[in-house]
Formats: sequence, C-alpha cells, structure tokens
Amino acid sequence: MECGYCGGRFFRHVTSKDGYAILKCRDCALVQADVPMDVEAFYNREDYFSRTSTGETFGTDFLECRTITDKIPLNERTFDLFNAFRAGVGEPGFRDKSVLEIGPGPNGGTMKYLTALSVVEGLEISKRAVDHLGGLGFTMYCGSIGEVRVDKQYDMILAYELVEHLRDPKKAFAAIYGLLKPGGMFMLSTGNVNSLRAHFFGKRWSYFLPPQHLFYFGGATITRHLETAGFKKKDIQVLKYSLWSKKQAIQLGFPNLRSSLFLRLVSNLTNGMTVYATK
Repeated sequence: MECGYCGGRFFRHVTSKDGYAILKCRDCALVQADVPMDVEAFYNREDYFSRTSTGETFGTDFLECRTITDKIPLNERTFDLFNAFRAGVGEPGFRDKSVLEIGPGPNGGTMKYLTALSVVEGLEISKRAVDHLGGLGFTMYCGSIGEVRVDKQYDMILAYELVEHLRDPKKAFAAIYGLLKPGGMFMLSTGNVNSLRAHFFGKRWSYFLPPQHLFYFGGATITRHLETAGFKKKDIQVLKYSLWSKKQAIQLGFPNLRSSLFLRLVSNLTNGMTVYATK
C-alpha cells in the first residue's frame, strides 16, 4: 500500500474496523484505510443509498428550522453557505453564483435549496442519483471528479461529507481548483480525525467507516492537500464545526455574537470541520 498523498510506504497502525486496517502515514501523517475494492462499483450498488445516511436521511430532522430569505431554510447544510458569503440577513452573498455540488446523492443535497438564487449543477458517481436528479431538471455529470469532462468554471464548488469517500483526493482537489473561476470558493465538510471526540471513541468514531470512508483528515492534512492543488495557505480557512454544533448555533440565532462565541468554544470538541478555500 502507498500513501494516497505522498506515496510513502511506512505506516503506523491506528486501528482496525470491519476487517479493514486504518493506518497513519509516517511521512505526511495522513490517516487512511487500506481498502482494495473498486470504489465506483460500490457506490453504484442498488442498495447503497438505502444502507447509509448519505442519502435521503441526511438533515431531515432539522430542515426548515429557520427561513432566512427567498424560502431558503437555514439548516446544517445551508449554514455553511450563509457563513461563507455574509451579505447580511435578507441578502445572501451566494445569490447569482454558478455552483457545482459534487456528491449530492439522490436527494439533491444542497442543490435543491439554491435553485431559486443560483445556477446549480451536480456531479455524482452514482448513476442512480444522476438519473433521479436529471429527471427533476438538474444538469448532472456522471462519474468521478477529475475524470468527467466539464467545460466550464464555477463561482463555488460544494463537497459536503464527500472527501473522505474519494479514492484519490489529491487528484480530485487539483481538478476542483481547475474548475473554479478566479476568486471562486471551494467549500467542503468532513470529519476531524484530530478532534477530542475522535480520540475518545477510537475505532468507534463515527467517521471510521471503511470501505465507504477511505481518508480521515485533520486541519493540517486537509490544508496540505489544498495547497498542493494550488490554493494558497492564506486563502484556506478551517472551521471545526460538526452537524451538532451547527444545529446549536442555529438555535442560538445564527448569525450573532452568541452563536459565534459558542462555535469558538466547541471548536476542538466537535466531530467534524468545514473548510473554505478561495482561488
């Protein structure tokens, strides 16, 4: 096995889960699962989206908590958009942006919320999801990022809970950088392998989920990947949020001082992180 980032061959064994070894590269510190199977075939299985929370169940317990403007609900997905493009409540900064969401799944991810304000397209590895969303009128590309030909650039590219699934995140990030317009933003969310929660739960940490999850990032390793793709370190912001902390911030009346202080307080305690990288 070679490291998915640096090509190194020396690893420290972190844990094992469901028969798969989870290893940490001794050269670059990237944590990764040793999964030899064909990832694309896995996501095209008929039962995939019914077996995981990646599909219909994501976020349904908290949708429509608050509506900011134009009937755009503030929830754990759109939270990151309002946080990234702060133009004042009532005028979202992502209005009229061209957006590509990678890995929206069959329920449309964030795409369904943005169609009233932005030009939104999707890229999905699952043919089932592409057929479903295409039937709803979305422009969709089917395949892996970096392998599908997309002859345009975007103001914003979204990847919610996706990067841990990628077979080659280094290649994918380089492709995403090329698909962004100058000044465009790549926004992603994933687990934080360096969080206190990850250390406390060990092999029972929710993101340790091979063969679906292949890579487990911390702030340093995700930043290094983005820098290699072409982003400058000064233009990369890592916010250690989780779905739980986003929900609490919304209940505190996000965006305001109380919610900002709360998010800073729980920064390293939470399960995940949201990353913004500007080209």
